[in-house]
Amino acid sequence: MLGYSAEEIVGRNVSLLYSDDTSERIIEFMTRKADRRENWDAEVFRKKKNGKVFPAWISISYIVDEKGQEKGAFSVMRDLTEFKRLEMDLIHADRMATIGTMATGIAHDIRNPLAGIEIGLEALSDSVRENKDDAEIIETLHDEIMGLNEVVTRLLDYGRKRSITIQSID
Repeated sequence: MLGYSAEEIVGRNVSLLYSDDTSERIIEFMTRKADRRENWDAEVFRKKKNGKVFPAWISISYIVDEKGQEKGAFSVMRDLTEFKRLEMDLIHADRMATIGTMATGIAHDIRNPLAGIEIGLEALSDSVRENKDDAEIIETLHDEIMGLNEVVTRLLDYGRKRSITIQSID
C-alpha cells in the first residue's frame, strides 16, 4: 500500500509515513496513546514512498500475554481514497438536490408574475391592433414571455423527482 519493501521500513520511525496534511492535534493524540500503550484509531493522511499523500484510517492494538506483558503491537491501515471520493460525490448530489428544490421554488415565483404580464399584454393587444408598431412590440413581449415560460418549465422539470422504471432487456 505504501510502496516500501520490508527492508526499507522495518525498524524506522513511523514519522517517515506522516504527511504534513495530518493535523498536529492528531499526531499528538497518536503519540500520547502510543506512549501509554493504549489502543487507538484515527483518520490521518499517510505518505507513500513516491510522495503521494492519501487519507487513511489507522487502528493500533497492543498485544499482551497472560501476565500483562507487552509482546508487540498490531496495526491495521485502510486507504480511504475511494471512500472520500464517494463521500464528496454524495455531498455534491445532496447540493444538486437542494438546487433542484430551490429551482422549483424560483420557477413558481417567476411563473406567477409572467402569467399576470401575459394576461395584461393580451388585454392590451386588443386595443392596439390598429397600430402596427405597438402590435409588434406586444407580439415581441409575448414571444419573450413564452421563452421565459420554457425556461421555467425546464427548471420545474429539473426539480421534479423522477421515478425509476425497472424493465427486463435482452
